[in-house]
Amino acid sequence: MADPDLYAREPAAFDRLRKAIDAARAEKDAAELRWLELAGQVEALS
Repeated sequence: MADPDLYAREPAAFDRLRKAIDAARAEKDAAELRWLELAGQVEALS
């Protein structure tokens, strides 16, 4: 996404990158939620 002309030059590549970024963000968010759940369980056991 550092190339400001990518969308105009290669819209298909731009769309693939945008989808990959969206998927990575969703995966990160899910992992974060799981981490918080597990941290809460560890705290409850203490």
